[in-house]
Amino acid sequence: MQMMLSSARCGIKGVITALDDSRPDTKRLRRLGIHEGMPVEILHGSDPVMILCHRSKIAVSRRSLDAVTVSVQNSACGCYFLTAFFNLFRFNTNPDSSHEISK
Repeated sequence: MQMMLSSARCGIKGVITALDDSRPDTKRLRRLGIHEGMPVEILHGSDPVMILCHRSKIAVSRRSLDAVTVSVQNSACGCYFLTAFFNLFRFNTNPDSSHEISK
């Protein structure tokens, strides 16, 4: 599903498919490392928005994100902080892993 990154909610993950070069903010976005083909995720915020783009956290205004079109991979709602919080309590359930103390 294609959508404008400015209208994406917290937790949306996708891949940048297009940048509108007719907008004045596009050149600045490209300098920040936002390019076609890059993975992107909305982390939090309403304006400015904190995004994760190829392992870099960047705060960008929603108006600037009007120039970015993404292909959404996961439209699950939720917030980055909640996901990070619940990941703290993940346990290793692999039965092959043993935690023996060597003598």
